[in-house]
Amino acid sequence: MITSKTNFLALIGNPVNHSLSPIMHNAAINYLGLDLLYFAIPCNEKDFEIVIKSLSKLIVKGLM
Repeated sequence: MITSKTNFLALIGNPVNHSLSPIMHNAAINYLGLDLLYFAIPCNEKDFEIVIKSLSKLIVKGLM
């Protein structure tokens, strides 16, 4: 469950839809009982600045 205290980790790039990282990382996060969510963000080079600015509004603990 996402709460107001949930922190985020993200993989940004193009392509990222094939990545198994969110499945693996979220399984480990769940096992450890951490209040984190890992997700992949498809992003073209031209949209990178917009994506980073948008993520700055969230509690993002790490980007890959």
